[in-house]
Amino acid sequence: RNMSEACSPMQLFMIQSSSDVMNHHDQAYEVVSAFNGLTIYPMNLIRERGDKARYDAGDDGQRCEHVGFHLSLHKPMYVNPKWSMNLKPSKPGGPTGFKAIKTLVTAIIGRPNVMVAIVIGNCLFFYIMVYACWMIATGLKLIVSLQNW
Repeated sequence: RNMSEACSPMQLFMIQSSSDVMNHHDQAYEVVSAFNGLTIYPMNLIRERGDKARYDAGDDGQRCEHVGFHLSLHKPMYVNPKWSMNLKPSKPGGPTGFKAIKTLVTAIIGRPNVMVAIVIGNCLFFYIMVYACWMIATGLKLIVSLQNW
């Protein structure tokens, strides 16, 4: 719900594919939501909808508010391919360089309880994985040695 699905490699592939000029032939194409971009709504449309045009987090409070706002207008949304959003794996959005390092350090120092939970979770996961692989390899080695005996 309130997650960025563009984080999955398949979703990123689909976004890249839909942004390819071979698919939309340089024409605007319809989307349900267009995060990480710019949306221009005609003021008369917002005025026509009146109080019904509002940000809305959904019934369970888990929907991004911009999606609720768009849905409240009851009009299709289009992406103009002439506006580049630079959504490339080699050129991701967000801070880079010194600003990225500063953001990361602030996140680590500013949220020690979260970082401790992440570190413990990762260590536990890797311990279980290494132990499982070790046991499988030991079992296979035993089976091979028994067959050769």
